[in-house]
Amino acid sequence: MRILLAGIILSLVPAVIWSLPAFGEACPEITAHERVRLSAVHDGDTLRLTDGRRVRLLAINAPELATDGKAEQPLARASRQAVEAFFADTGIVHLSFESRRTDRYGRILAHVTHPSGRHLESYLVAQGLALALPVPPDLRFAACLDAAEDEARRAGRGLWAHDYWQALPATALQGIEPAFRQICGRVSKVDRQGGLWLELAGELVLRVSGEDLPHFTGSDFDPAEAENWIGRHLRAKGWLRDRSDRQALKRRGFKPWMMQVRTPFALDWIEAQACED
Repeated sequence: MRILLAGIILSLVPAVIWSLPAFGEACPEITAHERVRLSAVHDGDTLRLTDGRRVRLLAINAPELATDGKAEQPLARASRQAVEAFFADTGIVHLSFESRRTDRYGRILAHVTHPSGRHLESYLVAQGLALALPVPPDLRFAACLDAAEDEARRAGRGLWAHDYWQALPATALQGIEPAFRQICGRVSKVDRQGGLWLELAGELVLRVSGEDLPHFTGSDFDPAEAENWIGRHLRAKGWLRDRSDRQALKRRGFKPWMMQVRTPFALDWIEAQACED
C-alpha cells in the first residue's frame, strides 16, 4: 500500500491534477454526502481514509494488484498511480452514496469526487484504466460510465490497447485463472430456468438471475428476445468462476466456466470476426 502524503506529492508534481487529460467528464454533478481525508490509495478502485475506513468505488472495476498468490493484472499500477495523481493537490475526498453503503468486506461503497467536483470513476474509465461495472441497485451513473468506456475503447486507451484485456473467446479458456476478464463468444443455447442462462459455444455460460432480469427489459438485451440471440456473438465482462471441479455439473454436461451478469451494461453485441481464437 502506498501512502499519499499530500504535501510531499505537491512538492514533486505541483498542480498535476490540472494537467491530466479531461476525458470522460460526462457524468452529472454529484452531491457529496461526506467529506473525508485520504490516507492511501490501495489500487485503482480502493482507497483508505485517515480514520481507518476503506472505500470501494461504486460502478467500476480496476485491474488487480498481486494478492493472495494471484498475479498482478496489467495496468494495475498505472490505475493506482492515476488515482494518486487525481488527488495530488489535496488530501480531501468527497463521497456520495447510493443504496448500498458497505460491501461484504466491510468497505464503504461510494462514488468519489475531487473537491473541484471531478468524478474519479468517470475519469478512470475514460482513461482506459478501469472498466464500468455498475451493480444493482446502484445504477445512477451506469449510462454515463458506459459512454465513457465506449469512448476509451474506440480511442484504444489504456487496457483497450493491451492484449490481456481483449475479450477471450469462450472456446479458448483452457489454462486461464479465475479473475475479472472480458469474454466473447457465440450464443449457442438459451435456458430460462431460474432466470436466464446463455450458453456460449465453448466453455462458458452467462447467468442473469431472476432478480436482475428487470434491469435488462427494454435494453439491447431484452429477455423477451432471448431465443432470437442464438447464433449471435457478444462480449461480456465480469468475474470468471471455475466450476470444473464440481463433478455433479460435469455429469450433467454443464459448462465448466460461469460468469454472473448483473446489468446489460456488462454486455455488447459484436461481429463474429471480433471474436476469433
